[in-house]
Amino acid sequence: MRFFSLIFSLGILLLSSCSTDVDINAEPKDITIVYGILDINDTVHYVKINKAFLGEKSAYELAKDRSLSEYDTNKVSASITQVETGVVYELKPIEITNKDSGIFYYPNQTVYYFENAELEARNTDQSNTYRLNIEVEEDNGSKKNIIGETKLIKKINLPQQTQLYKTTGIEFVNGSEYATLTFKFTKSENVSRYNITLRFNYDEEYTDGTKISKHFDLGLASIKASQLTGSEVSIEVSGETFFNAVNQNVPPATSDIKQRWLQDLTFIFSTAGEALDAYMEANEPATGLTQEKPEYTNLTASYQDDDSKVARVAGIFSTRYTQEENFPLGAQTIKELLNGEINNDIYRADKAFCNPGVGINDPSSCY
Repeated sequence: MRFFSLIFSLGILLLSSCSTDVDINAEPKDITIVYGILDINDTVHYVKINKAFLGEKSAYELAKDRSLSEYDTNKVSASITQVETGVVYELKPIEITNKDSGIFYYPNQTVYYFENAELEARNTDQSNTYRLNIEVEEDNGSKKNIIGETKLIKKINLPQQTQLYKTTGIEFVNGSEYATLTFKFTKSENVSRYNITLRFNYDEEYTDGTKISKHFDLGLASIKASQLTGSEVSIEVSGETFFNAVNQNVPPATSDIKQRWLQDLTFIFSTAGEALDAYMEANEPATGLTQEKPEYTNLTASYQDDDSKVARVAGIFSTRYTQEENFPLGAQTIKELLNGEINNDIYRADKAFCNPGVGINDPSSCY
């Protein structure tokens, strides 16, 4: 069971006037705040349904009061509908106890969830649109309807050239020189942003006989789908970049380290749907002279009893997907990791790496 991270921003509004007193707590407006991210990797799916708070105390004090931010669960009705098939998943409230500490109340919080391990199997062209429907009753008795919609992200496919690396291994060396790796993958449907990370995996064996699995991550690219043309995406990673990253992230072996077992490389594709990408972009730090950022939501709200009243909602309902693909290290790259013969200014062979892929009679063997 995996919980998605829910991040909230807290703002404090200060109003002042030379001649007129302003009551900032007059005529409070109910603002529903919704965060829901579907991921086909998950078997349990969560939606956070909160409300903005208002009171006489400071915002920091009010943020600690759970009752001001959460609706009574009896006044919330929520479901997610698979649009093409009409299948409805009712969202049930649940209290979880692992909310991180911070400005807002913790560790307990209420979220709404449904269980389904088949989103991936059902993620076809005929059934990949999901609609969120929420009804909340405000303190004054008014009922508000909130709607959001998203399409699930599909798996990334690897072309034959990239699949071949699973047999030959990933090479960052060609003879006596560093080599540049060209890595290709096919664009996935309903993706607005790709973040690609390379993970270097190894095991650290100690002189007392214990062994710990370790890794470090190297960010390769953050790509907007709108910038891409064609059906394939190609990224390049230079040998200098790879070996420098190993040198910087794996410290020289100390006396308590017997050896480090080289393992494989993992390419991690973290993808975001259109609404999630737009929300992240809207909340990135401002870099220009204008510091004000536009608010973003793909949710709509309306009152049941009066269409003329403005119903307010914030947040998003979107999708994300993380895919991992493992590849062995190529023979020449392993040799350079063991011996560091090309350029000591970029990579030094002081890591005590060994090769688990060769027999006991090989001097580089881990056995």
